[in-house]
Amino acid sequence: MKIRIVAILVFLLISVSPVSSESLRNDNLNILGQIISELSFTLEPEESRRYNLRDNQDLQPRGRGVSIGQWSLSIDNPPAGVSVYEVTYEFEPLKAPRISDVIDFVLLESDEQSATAVLRSSGSSSRLEVTGTDNTVTRSLRARLTEEGALSVQQAAASDAYRSDIIISLVQE
Repeated sequence: MKIRIVAILVFLLISVSPVSSESLRNDNLNILGQIISELSFTLEPEESRRYNLRDNQDLQPRGRGVSIGQWSLSIDNPPAGVSVYEVTYEFEPLKAPRISDVIDFVLLESDEQSATAVLRSSGSSSRLEVTGTDNTVTRSLRARLTEEGALSVQQAAASDAYRSDIIISLVQE
């Protein structure tokens, strides 16, 4: 009887032993994900109005400029690290149809935190570094005449149609 019990115990030990199970194949599954960064670049013009180019003191070369609008760059879920963008301004002098006079001006770009404005002429750019913690940038724009523009105003033909279209472009570096 003792031999029988020992034989049964040995058989049970061998049959449930880890040595007896053999892995036929191992494989794994993956879960992949992504978060897409969403960029918004908006222009908000001021209400259209005509300015007296000769008499408006804010428009004069040493004036504070007249507000023409603002732009905002906002990035939801920005990439890790620093993203670099460039905002470029393109515009021509103020002109009126059928009048040969041109009136030069510059833009004044300022942010919300700074009272200092940066002069922007046509073709100039503003470089922006956007981080994950500071993912919204807003700049206000004002316009004022250059010295040459103010001189041109004194001699230019009268018209209520002087105009310049300002193109503001965003490029990621």
